Amino acid sequence: HPHRPQQQRQQQREQRQSQSQLLRQQQSLQHHEGEDALGPDAFHDAVEAQRADLGPYVGAWTARELAACDQVRWIAVRHRSERVERGERVAPEGELYVWGIDVLAYSPESYGVLGKFVNARPTSTAAACAMFSKALHWRAEFLGDDGSSPKLPPTDEHPRADPLVALAREVLPRTCYTRGRDPEGRLIIYGHVGALETSEAFDAVFGNQSRCASFQRWRIERMEDHVRQVAFGEPTDTFVQVHDLRNAPLRIITTSRSRAALSSMLSTLNDNYPEFTKSIRLVRMPIFGRLIAAFVRPFTRPGRLYCSTGVSILDGVAKDALRPPELMSRAAKKLAGRERG
Repeated sequence: HPHRPQQQRQQQREQRQSQSQLLRQQQSLQHHEGEDALGPDAFHDAVEAQRADLGPYVGAWTARELAACDQVRWIAVRHRSERVERGERVAPEGELYVWGIDVLAYSPESYGVLGKFVNARPTSTAAACAMFSKALHWRAEFLGDDGSSPKLPPTDEHPRADPLVALAREVLPRTCYTRGRDPEGRLIIYGHVGALETSEAFDAVFGNQSRCASFQRWRIERMEDHVRQVAFGEPTDTFVQVHDLRNAPLRIITTSRSRAALSSMLSTLNDNYPEFTKSIRLVRMPIFGRLIAAFVRPFTRPGRLYCSTGVSILDGVAKDALRPPELMSRAAKKLAGRERG
């Protein structure tokens, strides 16, 4: 191919630039920690040695992809150093954990984590670095993440103070749960949107700003649980999402409060949990299902959203894992009855 030598030279030039930048960052970090800086050859040999056993999947990535991941990795180094300087609690020296993976280690798992951000911004390593930096700061602020074990802040509401909070805790698990994997080994996340059909259930989740905030915290907590079930550094480190829209309430996308809460939640997931969705399948869509699909589509990569009025698009996915059509358990209905009384 006439342009291939030119492309190869460009890739080699970018790789040398990436290694030079990594060297400068390494020397800066070591100077800060009072260690002797590595020379260019020693640094290159150290990186190559650490990359030696990346497994068949990550090991097949191009040198350019690995170099981009290494540049993103140094954002974590800088983030950790900044937190140490501010006297904040961080993971043990030389470690920084994201989703339970030490991203400072040159392991297949760490490349799997960093590769999420590189793939989310494939045309610009600088944009990938900026995205990862924002995600780290978001984790520190929103999750209270010290780099090892994030914990969501507790909600101020209690079931005894607001019976609808207990109802929300009964209904929400029906809207997002996991059950098994697809034939290729990807985790399957199911959701029964019809669980929010009744006014009591809908108001319990989206009735006011405090409940919307609680819903968002709960959904992010579920996402953290799902992510930690992923085998990073493997080709199956993504999800298949199945959303059953049978009995889904139209008001979920027409009510301003719920629409804003869902939009904010989807944006947060896109920004801080990139490239985890292999496909989204909306099944048993109602008449207004196209409105729901149109709402979800801007938050989904092209070609990853599938819709059906039945369940025919669930090839290889267990159809019996869909929740039954009843909306609430007897306990939840009884609680809602007492609230109305």
